[in-house]
Amino acid sequence: MDTVLHSTLAFRPALQGLDQIASPRVSEHALKEAGLSRAVMEGPPVFLPYRLQARFMQAASLKISEKHIGAYITQDFHYASFGAYADYVLGAPKLDVALARAEKILPFLQRGSVLLTRVAGDHFVLGFDTMLGGAAGANLIDQDLPFVLQSVVREFCGRRWRPSWVEMPEVHRGTETALQYIYNAEVRVGGSAASIAIPLSEIETPNPRTTDERLAMTLAGIRDVRSRQTPSTTKEVVGNALRAQLAMGHADIETVAATLGVSVRKLQRQLTAENTSFKEIRVAEQTDRARSLLSGTDLSVAEVAFNLGFSEVNSFRRTFASWFGISPSKFRKLSGT
Repeated sequence: MDTVLHSTLAFRPALQGLDQIASPRVSEHALKEAGLSRAVMEGPPVFLPYRLQARFMQAASLKISEKHIGAYITQDFHYASFGAYADYVLGAPKLDVALARAEKILPFLQRGSVLLTRVAGDHFVLGFDTMLGGAAGANLIDQDLPFVLQSVVREFCGRRWRPSWVEMPEVHRGTETALQYIYNAEVRVGGSAASIAIPLSEIETPNPRTTDERLAMTLAGIRDVRSRQTPSTTKEVVGNALRAQLAMGHADIETVAATLGVSVRKLQRQLTAENTSFKEIRVAEQTDRARSLLSGTDLSVAEVAFNLGFSEVNSFRRTFASWFGISPSKFRKLSGT
């Protein structure tokens, strides 16, 4: 099973960036190739295998014949896109503290990837290793990372700030000239991960925000992030993947297993080892989602059925009655929707 997980909150800026430079048909094609949908991406954050974003980028790159698409879609990236995570990081008093916070909070946004730091002469080098290895499209994610890392520094050093140089893994050798043009900075190939170089003289740059603003952002970030934990068990990982698939009308174990990059048999064994089953997880997700959609939206019963993975509305009605003892329509009426 994939051990590198990525929140759709962190994936979303890539989709938004692609929407800005390509037609909606390209975005929809790339999402489909990754086994995702816009409903999943724009809904409540869920954790999915990071390789799905790599697959999304690869599909978009091939569709429009642009091998540097990773860099182009994040040129205008703003770190605030990460919501509560950004609040916590950008509420720091100085840049070095912000970078320390970014490393501390990363497990709440991703699992498996790592921030890398080192001092090189009179520079502090900040990098990000996706841990995707040679996965298809991983090189395209490498391309977007310098702009993402740069966006943190710019919140302290100004919107015109640029790194002294950018480092890229060996796989990018031969693309230096093109990448230098896009990043507007020297590109050095051969590093262990996509990285940017920050002068040590700037590493303690103070936050331009007021003390009150910083405190409010820090507290808000801590509060919101605590409510979102990265999945740590197979049960939680499956629940996240299933939640995404339900939004596309799928509730079968085969689809979820394929999303997680594992065989159905192996997935079943891992769940059994945790004293649970796919059926138990599916029923828990479906009942919770059914309550939410019937009481909190005006979707028709047929639309609710689809969003729970049912191909036939009558089958959903029977199953719902077995769960709650009443029909979906009566449940909605009692809930006041």
